Amino acid sequence: MKSRAAPTELNLDSLMDTVTNVVGILVLVLVLVTLNIQKNVERIREEDPSQFGVTEEMLEDIQQQAQEQREEIKELQVEVFGLDVRLEQDRQAIQEQQKQLEQLRREMPTVKPPVDLKELQKQVDQRKQKEKELQDQLAKIEEEIAAVQGDLGQTPEMTAPPPKIVRLPNPREAPKGAQPVLFLCREGRIMVFDPEQLKDRVKKRVEFLMRPLVAKAGASGEIDCQKLVDTYNKDAVSDQEFRSRLVVENFNLVLVYEYRGAGETTDRLRNPASRFQAAIRRMDPQKSYARFLVWPDSFDVYVEARSLCDERGVLAGWEPNTEDYQWKVSLGIKVSCLGKPEPPPAKPPAKPADGPPPPPPPPLPSDAVD
Repeated sequence: MKSRAAPTELNLDSLMDTVTNVVGILVLVLVLVTLNIQKNVERIREEDPSQFGVTEEMLEDIQQQAQEQREEIKELQVEVFGLDVRLEQDRQAIQEQQKQLEQLRREMPTVKPPVDLKELQKQVDQRKQKEKELQDQLAKIEEEIAAVQGDLGQTPEMTAPPPKIVRLPNPREAPKGAQPVLFLCREGRIMVFDPEQLKDRVKKRVEFLMRPLVAKAGASGEIDCQKLVDTYNKDAVSDQEFRSRLVVENFNLVLVYEYRGAGETTDRLRNPASRFQAAIRRMDPQKSYARFLVWPDSFDVYVEARSLCDERGVLAGWEPNTEDYQWKVSLGIKVSCLGKPEPPPAKPPAKPADGPPPPPPPPLPSDAVD
């Protein structure tokens, strides 16, 4: 915004000079005229006034007029002086008013720029468009609510499912020499989990891929384990329930079991032809027991499977798992990976302490059934 130009200060000096000059000239003219008249009167008196047809009375009148003009000149001089004084006072008053005006201008708040009407109209149009969109969304939501309410009115009344009887656990050790049969309960499904069977297949595949790498390694026997892992994962071994994935951890080959979402639902378990019932029918209660690996989203299917085990007299235990848990085991292949540091030197054996040896730690609990 352009700033307003400050008004120019009024200058009365020229006007005062002009008026003074004019009045001075008039005074001079009157003085000259008076002097000229006085000289003419004196000349007439020196001569015989009667020769010019001038009487003494006429001369006295002329002198009287001259005297009056001199007095008028004095009055004019006084008026001129008073005019000069008034002009100076007016000039000082105007200067004072200009100072006050400048002070007021500095104290006045800054004037805001005028509102852009086009931009304001644009904002109003945008808000109207937004309001219309919200009204349309609200109308759609109200229609959906009405449709859902209509569907709810036609929905038959749901009856509570029959109660499930769950036996309280009674932890105890499994029979001596009994082997666990793993069942995985995940994503609402259950399946037989045999990690050793898939591990054997993966091991054979990795040993086949290692042969050319070991042959190129020479006497050192060190191979690029990451290259081996990448080659295997491009065409990994898998079965119906799991896909295998190979990783390198601490310079060792580790097998990771990736769940593929297979298995049987709760409804399928009650079918005598289900794979779960076929698996527990093959189990000898004296030589094996069921071990359930249960995720939080599959407790119902575990309870149903557990009741079937109770009906057939199969011992069972369970182990909860977290959502992000992955089953992984060492592949069991001895391999020398590039970059593996040398083991530190063995420490010398500690000197035996005086006195009897400390008692051995208590044995770890074996797999339990309940």
